[in-house]
Amino acid sequence: MSKPPEDFMELSCEVVQHVGGLPLTLEVLGSFLCDKSEEEWEDILRGLKDILDNKVSGMSIRSYNDKVFARLIISYNKLSDQAKIIFLDIACYFIGWKVEEAILIWEACELYPRLSIKELTQMHLLKIDVYGYLRMHDELRFVGRRIVLKDSNGDPTKRTRLWSADEISKVLEKGKGTQMVEGILIPFEVHNDDLSFDDFAKMPNLRFLKVSRDEDGLVGFVLLW
Repeated sequence: MSKPPEDFMELSCEVVQHVGGLPLTLEVLGSFLCDKSEEEWEDILRGLKDILDNKVSGMSIRSYNDKVFARLIISYNKLSDQAKIIFLDIACYFIGWKVEEAILIWEACELYPRLSIKELTQMHLLKIDVYGYLRMHDELRFVGRRIVLKDSNGDPTKRTRLWSADEISKVLEKGKGTQMVEGILIPFEVHNDDLSFDDFAKMPNLRFLKVSRDEDGLVGFVLLW
């Protein structure tokens, strides 16, 4: 269908107006709203109007990035719980991975990734290229990582996913591993001499750990809990 039904024409024009001309947001919200009821359209429109009026709960909208985040998180909030987990994992770790390799990891963690991946691709929050690699728009990656940062109130020890070398070093050096941490992507800037199994023993819910190749040739590896 090249245009919305006549009954939804006015609503669609309002959605386009409140999206602010952002193509990615139009693509993501448009895919979600396809085949949805008039009530669901109005619910999305109310959320977009709240962004314009700076009435989004839990955040102050001061910049372009804030507006992008607030508009795209509307679609994230409509995801199933498992799709939210998969979305955040991809944004933090798995962009550029072969989809089948990532699926094996999620299945080992007792998740159901195939349904979640279908949900994410249908909502245009994720793409799989012709070679079978996971791809995500930079702004969606930004949204996913910001959700993780926002949920921890700026405290790395309360973060579910860690990927910053500085923050990982601080958590490990201070022995502050907590039950909140579910995944860590350790870049080459963190040397293997700084790693201790005792540190990870303090993270009972850790389900994913990847150590990347460093400048000295340390071979990257992935551990599953």
